[in-house]
Amino acid sequence: MKTKIVIAVGLAGILLIFVSEMFPAKNTAESKSIPTESVATDDTDSYKKQIEKELKDVLSEVRGVGECEVMVTVEGTTEYVYAENLTKSTDNNGDRTSDRYENEIVITDNDGKKEALVRKIIKPQICGVVIVCEGGGDIKVMTDAPDYFDVAFRPEWFEDDLVKKMIKDVDKSEVIGPYLIISPVLGPIAPTYLSGGVKVLILLLKEPKFIYNLSNCGDNCAKWILEICKDRDIIAYLEHVMHFKDPFDIKVLNTGNVVHRMQDLIPELRESNNLVEAGKIQEPEWF
Repeated sequence: MKTKIVIAVGLAGILLIFVSEMFPAKNTAESKSIPTESVATDDTDSYKKQIEKELKDVLSEVRGVGECEVMVTVEGTTEYVYAENLTKSTDNNGDRTSDRYENEIVITDNDGKKEALVRKIIKPQICGVVIVCEGGGDIKVMTDAPDYFDVAFRPEWFEDDLVKKMIKDVDKSEVIGPYLIISPVLGPIAPTYLSGGVKVLILLLKEPKFIYNLSNCGDNCAKWILEICKDRDIIAYLEHVMHFKDPFDIKVLNTGNVVHRMQDLIPELRESNNLVEAGKIQEPEWF
């Protein structure tokens, strides 16, 4: 059975929709009181939702961008620095005196409810942001698949025999469990430490709703892309020549031509780039 892949070949003008540390952690010096420290987790969730909303609002103003999904990851939780009073007391022991200092948290009375006074609130550090946008109709573009994988992978994915085979072949690593993989180089690792190529392969298999940038995939990923394509068509963005094993069915969107062998694919990709550089064809909006 021949496999089918639709490859969109273009220049570097791809819409970058992964944002990392766009919003630094914020410190606020405003003093206020809070009921208890247990609200730290709730405040962290609210902070994440606020950043996600702000990003979605900004992206909604970008031409050609449709519906967006935003996922923010943070390190730690909201930290409260409480106001304190420094008190001094002196102890007299015969001919000797000693000073003793104590810090006491300032307590306020708010309608009969005692609350600790907060001097400063330190927001958690944003580790990364993954943004998936719809553009060009119903097409969803994923330009930074490895980072998306780190926050989106599911434990059950690693029960799939094909996933285990791809990890074994490409990374030479063995899956022990959903959160434990043995690497010959790094030793015991979590899935987030897999190579970018393997992460893209797993997403092609498990999250086929997106168009993926294959820049992280080397030639050792090519046979697995064809294997995945036995059950479905794949639309991918390719910025380099990947060597697939003949025969195959690949359609280059920039030219509209379908090729079946590497000896035909390479000149087709070259012609595609030449047309783009000459301005003779227009790339889809989702590039």
